[in-house]
Amino acid sequence: MQEVVSLEALRDELVLCPAALVLFGGRRCSVCSVVRPKIDSLCAQAFPLLRTLYVDCDKTPDIPAQFGVLAIPVVVVYFEGRECHRLARSFGIAELEDVLRRPYELLFD
Repeated sequence: MQEVVSLEALRDELVLCPAALVLFGGRRCSVCSVVRPKIDSLCAQAFPLLRTLYVDCDKTPDIPAQFGVLAIPVVVVYFEGRECHRLARSFGIAELEDVLRRPYELLFD
């Protein structure tokens, strides 16, 4: 999972990548530190063409503000540059997999 350090870099990634997942988290968020490696593992195994990005909300507070993120963790899924789904605060890895599967298969299969 690549860490994004500027708003411009994130916008460029979302335009260039046909499929992207953005995790908004923070260093002081214990849930974020647990869920990040699980999301990494899921995407590497089941969705290898999905670009995974991480925004540290403590380091770059302007990015979550621009994307309407008020609480962490938040996962935002983009397909073809458009927000497709948003999961916030309490979600499971199985739920995320279900959200990703159909649009991913339509785009890449």
